[in-house]
Amino acid sequence: MSLLVEAKKNPMVYIGSKRRKKIEQLAITLSHLSGNQVSVSNVAQKIIDTYFEEYKEKSISEIKETFSPQPRK
Repeated sequence: MSLLVEAKKNPMVYIGSKRRKKIEQLAITLSHLSGNQVSVSNVAQKIIDTYFEEYKEKSISEIKETFSPQPRK
């Protein structure tokens, strides 16, 4: 028997009301400009798809710089 218990995965991610409002406004603007319905989910997914790798690499690099041992003088 495994000691690890797999919890049910919830597809929802809390982003807070201020971030949600920004994404909603962008979806409305994009919908208006394109003449096609652009959903809040589509905008959020596109942001993640577009910037995930960049954010990942930057975050890993910053953590390595912050927590790597400094050479002795």
